[in-house]
Amino acid sequence: KEHGVKTIAHLSAIDVYGFRRRAIDESSEPNPEHPYQKAKLEAEKILQAFGSSNPEIKIRVVRAARAVGSHDPTLTLPLLEMIESGEVVLPKGGREKISLSHPKDIAQALHKTATVEPSSAICLVKSFDASMVELAEMIAKSCEKRATIKQEGVFKRSSFPRYTAEQIRGGLLLKGQESWKGIGYAPAYDASRVGADVAEWYRKEPWITRES
Repeated sequence: KEHGVKTIAHLSAIDVYGFRRRAIDESSEPNPEHPYQKAKLEAEKILQAFGSSNPEIKIRVVRAARAVGSHDPTLTLPLLEMIESGEVVLPKGGREKISLSHPKDIAQALHKTATVEPSSAICLVKSFDASMVELAEMIAKSCEKRATIKQEGVFKRSSFPRYTAEQIRGGLLLKGQESWKGIGYAPAYDASRVGADVAEWYRKEPWITRES
């Protein structure tokens, strides 16, 4: 406010809808259960309250699907580590499609909500939909690796962090896309391009799967 900022674009997550239902769109109501989800929604509310008290400053919220891509330590890196070991163990739900976002697409959405007049103060975005099986296969192919893909069981446990596994099992699938049409958002990444992105990272930093 002191420096004349006119717009604040805030990054949130579609996780604010909780994991009780899979398909969500612009008509869905947030239903957070996990502390992370509640914190994301609370941050939105704090900014919206600030905007109400300071109407000269516009508040824009981007609720993005789960991030994936190079340098992501909680989804991409565990997948890469398992691929390198030759065996990918997925939690239940790993064969169901979920919505995913590449960080560069998220950055595009943030920039557009801040510079183009959106039809809604809250924008839901994703890059593409894919199952963990499809994503693992694409990353393995791009890295020129081969790995068997299995589902978690009594003797096989996934190496994903707990909340990442919950995201996979929750399987949020973003159906609505109306909120991004008005800002000209056009995701550039699909599973194939994410695979190439991760493979490039892996070639440049081949030690990453050993250091982690």
